[in-house]
Amino acid sequence: MVAFAAVWRPVLLVLLMLLPAPAVGEAYRFEDAVDLDHRGQLGIRFEPGVMVLGKAALDGTGGWGLAAGLDLGASKGLAWCGNELSVRARLFQTGDGRGLAAIAGYRAYAGSQHWKTFADLDLMVPLAPAPAAGARLGMGLMYDPSRRLGFSLSVGAFAALGRGLVSGFDGGLGVQVRFD
Repeated sequence: MVAFAAVWRPVLLVLLMLLPAPAVGEAYRFEDAVDLDHRGQLGIRFEPGVMVLGKAALDGTGGWGLAAGLDLGASKGLAWCGNELSVRARLFQTGDGRGLAAIAGYRAYAGSQHWKTFADLDLMVPLAPAPAAGARLGMGLMYDPSRRLGFSLSVGAFAALGRGLVSGFDGGLGVQVRFD
């Protein structure tokens, strides 16, 4: 029995090495990954969401509230890495009225297949109801069914100074359409 194992073990090993790779090994191909990143593409973003918005004015007034929002914007995929520069407008409705913010930033992606995570670093400038300027940090998950279309889930936190402090949290579900 020992002689059988000693003879057949190397033969089985050679046979296993000659077998084709399993389908799981074929799931990742570099060519597919390059096709699903955003290198050099222009994009249009549409992202409805909600915000928890806090305001503290210099006169001591302020408070917290819930706001419904909509981000509309454009993005440009960087040619060397697939990350994006973006510019967008955020329209939102609070119990006190309507608001508008301009947002410009950088989105860094981790991953190059259908599912990817991302981190946002943005300059956020609330214009109405009161002007302010500050930062927004965000993160999220992107699903790209194709090179030209992506769906995202994002969350973020922001703080801006102006006539007082505007801060809060946001979250949204987005759609991004991209063009070569």
